Amino acid sequence: MPKGYTTADDISSFHEIRIGKIDYQPTALAIDDKHATIGTAEGEVSVYSLEEGKQEQTISIGEPLTGVIRTNDKVIFSTAKGSVYLYEDGVKIASLKEHAGAITGISIHPGSHILASVGVDKSFVFYGLTAKKTVLRMYTDSRMYYQASALAGTDC
Repeated sequence: MPKGYTTADDISSFHEIRIGKIDYQPTALAIDDKHATIGTAEGEVSVYSLEEGKQEQTISIGEPLTGVIRTNDKVIFSTAKGSVYLYEDGVKIASLKEHAGAITGISIHPGSHILASVGVDKSFVFYGLTAKKTVLRMYTDSRMYYQASALAGTDC
């Protein structure tokens, strides 16, 4: 294993720190050092503070969610209706609709300036997050059901 990776001994020492119950169907999850963001098939989002162990915010997207990414101060959502929404501090700052159908994967470039999405409409799209607009759209010969991580240049 690469140096610095979690070992089997480390994992065997894990223990539950909190147990809870949710009353919805989660379809998207993003976790960073401070927050867990959960999106649902109903288009509702819950943002939990990991430090405080409680729900901090709710957002209604209004479309079934297929993906969520937290980066710096932004949260990015993809939907089953082909939309991408950018939020900052709980406020929608952009909405982009390029896919004619569900988005099946989203990924962000490590520099946090480029987002990629793939969809069932046989296309992949690159978005410039600074300008909040589409910068490239390409079509393929087949539907895409895999993550967009290779498209955005990440390995996660």
